Amino acid sequence: MNLRLVRALFLAALLFPLIASAETKEEEAARYLETMVQSVLDGNDPMRNRMFIQLRYLGEPSIDPLLGALENGDWKVRQYAAFTLGFFDSPRVVDPLLNLFQKDPEIEVRATTAEALGRLEATAAVDPLLQALNSDQAKIRQSAAYGLGLIGSDKAKGALENAKNNDPDELVRFFAGEALDWIERAIAMKNRS
Repeated sequence: MNLRLVRALFLAALLFPLIASAETKEEEAARYLETMVQSVLDGNDPMRNRMFIQLRYLGEPSIDPLLGALENGDWKVRQYAAFTLGFFDSPRVVDPLLNLFQKDPEIEVRATTAEALGRLEATAAVDPLLQALNSDQAKIRQSAAYGLGLIGSDKAKGALENAKNNDPDELVRFFAGEALDWIERAIAMKNRS
């Protein structure tokens, strides 16, 4: 190898970290999201999970790309974007997730979104989740009960009690019972404070 090429490679190696660090956090988030989307489409769960962690680690700059992914034509991408957004403590994600929960044609997307809204403790989701307890889809009722339990709203107790005692689906009854327990624990914790 000639000396000039060695020097050029050495210089490139020295400058690469500086060039790579010039990437903005928004560009980095867009790159991670692109990899996440491709991983979802390819069924590459380890890489998908790695991008989930990277996007969460970046924080706020990841929100806009993830919100954009809620409009992806593939339901699995929308589902995973909703799942990921459920871990961002930002009021900016609640309305888009509520919209997705109420309008997406895929049951799996809506179910995942109900759980994401619960993880966010999105009180704005209580009424839509209560309405979802009357869905003709058991998966939606299960996820609505789960989400309501995570939110911990006292307002949901009556509907959850009804679901626990009367829903024809065993898992809905189970999740409604769990949700009631979580709500009672949340109320007890508040009263202790």
